[in-house]
Amino acid sequence: MDVFYFWEGEGRVPGCIELCLATWRHLPGATIHKVDYTNVADLTGGLIEPRRIARYPLAVQSDLIAAAVLAHRGGLFLDADTIVLKGFDPARYSPSICTLYGPPEKKGTSLAFVMAPPGNAFVSEWARRGLRALDEPGRGKRAYWDIRKRLTGKPAKVGWDWLGPAIVDDLLNDPGFAGSVELRDHVRSGMYPYPALVSGPYGPDAYRQILFSADDRSSEVLGLCRNGVLALQNSWHPRDFQSLSASEVLAGRSTMSRLLARTLE
Repeated sequence: MDVFYFWEGEGRVPGCIELCLATWRHLPGATIHKVDYTNVADLTGGLIEPRRIARYPLAVQSDLIAAAVLAHRGGLFLDADTIVLKGFDPARYSPSICTLYGPPEKKGTSLAFVMAPPGNAFVSEWARRGLRALDEPGRGKRAYWDIRKRLTGKPAKVGWDWLGPAIVDDLLNDPGFAGSVELRDHVRSGMYPYPALVSGPYGPDAYRQILFSADDRSSEVLGLCRNGVLALQNSWHPRDFQSLSASEVLAGRSTMSRLLARTLE
């Protein structure tokens, strides 16, 4: 199985991300490919060229790259901050359709995990609409974004979901694609179990309380994971944690550190 992730950046890979990638050894028979600007054109069959996407935030780029890579090559596309647990079983997923996770109301779908065969109708249409969206702002707007990026380093002003969930959620509600995609409840499956561990409103504070408090809740979290994958939200991690090396993460006492340590035992 070909497994892909997008990583384009300078400097050291954060320790937590390094450890997440190390857990991917639990993917049986996987060939892991890092997608970056040097190979994205080849891995997408020429659909995406770096200069067309470099103006956008990296998370927005990743969503479209996932669609284009899977439409061309097929396989599994993961966010780099995804933990693969022991006993991950590809047989839990149909080889003939696209599988992804999200809320059952089909709004705000998570794209941390997307599996699909090459040429799948769902991911192919997602890629087609995403590529079309790249050209919608108009030449003047694109020129402004390019200048802004060059002078300030700031990416284009687009919604976080512009090339991902905004397209995917529309397709999930289109009955014409019902036979080519499966949406699994991200909380009930345990792929993103954290809302099930709080009694009140869920958001960044609740996420950090679960994963970074002194109490070890790793057994609770792992006990809810039924499909062998656990998605994180690196952007919600405390800034001091994001700067830790892999060894420093493993030496920690937080639930996050214990989750990673237990998965890598």
